[in-house]
Amino acid sequence: MEALFGISAEEEDTHGTPKSQNPTNRREKVAKYLSNEKEKRMSSKISVDKQHLHLAREDLVLKRKMMETSDNVDQQFISNTSKMTKTMENVGNAFTCCFDLMKKIYETPQANVPPAVHGNFSHPSMPVYPDRHGFHQYFPSNCFNTSNNIKPSASSSDKDD
Repeated sequence: MEALFGISAEEEDTHGTPKSQNPTNRREKVAKYLSNEKEKRMSSKISVDKQHLHLAREDLVLKRKMMETSDNVDQQFISNTSKMTKTMENVGNAFTCCFDLMKKIYETPQANVPPAVHGNFSHPSMPVYPDRHGFHQYFPSNCFNTSNNIKPSASSSDKDD
């Protein structure tokens, strides 16, 4: 016990009795020891609490980043879905136009079918619309009315005509 509380047997108080046997001095030393131990535990607890707060803060930051990433992915998905829907609408419109045209072609009597231009491939039941370059155009130009229609540019041979 004496070594634990830092009390040596040789120390004596003013009355000649060893300090280790003085109950007041012993209580003070024990109280001081317990106070130091309590401070150590409290500082250790505070350190652990600070670490927990730091980890909780990092966790919140990561969760916020995940939410932002999730929101961005959701927005991209919605954007891509709307683009895909618009593309599918365009494809659907093109197919509808083609089916309507094919229906007209097959319902048209053969007497109204113009002759093939330059003897190129044609079927007697399919009307051939010659374009300005001499190629066969099986679909009228108004069938695909889209904003990104590519029209052939006028070449030098067309300007001479």
